[in-house]
Amino acid sequence: MIKAINSVLSQKSTAIGVLQENIEEVLKQENSPTKDVDGKLEELQKQLLQKENRNEQYDDLVEEIYKLREEK
Repeated sequence: MIKAINSVLSQKSTAIGVLQENIEEVLKQENSPTKDVDGKLEELQKQLLQKENRNEQYDDLVEEIYKLREEK
């Protein structure tokens, strides 16, 4: 165990670089679903306005919007 720790510490710059890359990748992946939800919410809101302007029923869109907001 001590040999492994010493090995990592002796290659600290390499280990820190790999760790930083891994953290950046995780953060990118975490932000992606939020962007997808935001895009879908925007599209649903546009559809809702269109249906409202045509005096059509839009209850299904409202329910879907609320579900997406809860996910976010």
